[in-house]
Amino acid sequence: MDEKGLMKIEHGLNIFSKLEAEGPVLHDPALGVYEKDLLGPYRYICEEGGKEIRSKFIKAFNQWLEIPQETCDMVRRVTQGLHNASLLIDDIQDSSKLRRGRPCAHLVYGVAHTINCANHVYFLAFQEVMDTGNSDATRIFNKEMVELHRGQGFDIWWRDGSHQRAPTVEEYNMMVKLKTGGLFRLSLGLMAAFSKN
Repeated sequence: MDEKGLMKIEHGLNIFSKLEAEGPVLHDPALGVYEKDLLGPYRYICEEGGKEIRSKFIKAFNQWLEIPQETCDMVRRVTQGLHNASLLIDDIQDSSKLRRGRPCAHLVYGVAHTINCANHVYFLAFQEVMDTGNSDATRIFNKEMVELHRGQGFDIWWRDGSHQRAPTVEEYNMMVKLKTGGLFRLSLGLMAAFSKN
């Protein structure tokens, strides 16, 4: 399907989104004026934006789950924050040079700063979920973060591990479900934890 056809479907489902319309990204107000420095790599990767697939997914599923807009916004901030933070780490692990047509954040800010920033964002996302007081949401967040790291771990191990063997098809499919499907499971799980439906 081409971009025009996709946009038509998105408009028909009322899930069309643009980054500017989606609200603020995760932030750490306790840092004050230092936030722009310590979270620089995260801000850098967010500037370029992405396809906003997770935001569209959240909007689409909210047609059924009917959670308040404020909660949808929190789920979007958390999942987009985790996605962008994971890209910061992934680019380092893969020795990537470009992300979204620009030099990767670790090449601009340094590896140590970028790793620390990405981890900082993981905990900002966790704090947002904890602040809701919803124990199911906190449990879901933790479970999916562990699963995501298991998937990434398998991917790295099969690529760089000492045994240098390729995964079986079943192992590869397991890794994809853990890694690639994780943020979709997380966003849907968080939404379900807040839904009365």
